[in-house]
Amino acid sequence: MCYMDNSIKSSTISRKDFRKSLKKMQRKKRRQKAAKELTNKVEIEKKKRLEDPQHQQWLKEQNDLEQKEKLQQEADEQAWLQREKRAQQQFQRDQERLKEVEAAQEKLKLKQQEYMEKLKQKQDEEKRVETKTANEFEHIMQRLEEYLSNTAAQAPSVLRTFVETRPYQQLCAFYERTNCCRYGLSCQFNHRRPMLSTILLIRNFYTHPLLKQSHHAEYECGDPALELNERDLREDYDAFFEDVTTEMLHFGKIVNFRTVRNLQTHLCGNVYIEYMQERSALNAFISLQGRWYAGKKISVEFSNLNTWRGAVCGMCE
Repeated sequence: MCYMDNSIKSSTISRKDFRKSLKKMQRKKRRQKAAKELTNKVEIEKKKRLEDPQHQQWLKEQNDLEQKEKLQQEADEQAWLQREKRAQQQFQRDQERLKEVEAAQEKLKLKQQEYMEKLKQKQDEEKRVETKTANEFEHIMQRLEEYLSNTAAQAPSVLRTFVETRPYQQLCAFYERTNCCRYGLSCQFNHRRPMLSTILLIRNFYTHPLLKQSHHAEYECGDPALELNERDLREDYDAFFEDVTTEMLHFGKIVNFRTVRNLQTHLCGNVYIEYMQERSALNAFISLQGRWYAGKKISVEFSNLNTWRGAVCGMCE
């Protein structure tokens, strides 16, 4: 049996570790020395570089460049802040304008709603008035037929009334004389016509080239007076008179048949037919409504001329 000496082995290991540790320390010292030398060398080079005029000039240029960059950065930041501020202000103005537009739209919407409501009310009122007028007209027509069918009866009181355009205004003097007015329904005065009379008025019934008034003479192709004369007018009117009176005599005896030759539009060609009896005028009024003559629809109404002489224009006398 063989044994190993442990003391010798331990001694051998300690020397080996010592050498290893010694070498490690030597390497460390060498590294430290090299680092120190390198640091000294760097410091010396740095010092030399700092003392070098070119390097100092370069440092100065770099410092100026950094200052410029800093100032430019600050200017850019200020410009960005200004733009941001303007953008915020513009955004606020846009928001306020948008609110104003929305408020205006809402106001316009309310106005449109009010207008539509008023328009609906007006349409309803017009419809109501139209219905009332139609019913009144139907009632009057029934009374007229009853009056015509019963020869012994007196004219009902409803037929002795007047139709007025503006009841609370002063009577139109010209309309009272001729039952015509150049302003028509737009006249500010009151136009009053009877519900029943012996005189019928047919507006613009008779037409002839010599009775036409040109409002734009420069566009006219010719003057009718150069081709037609009073004789032609008289012959044409005699034919018209014969044709119309033949039909009108079917309703009763005619006392007067007069035609206006005034050139004004509201008077030109107006025909007045006076019957001896109201029943004859009423019969003609009902029978002629809606009929056509010479391509025109006839519009018949009752007239309340006081005197034929008073309706004649003073210049024509």
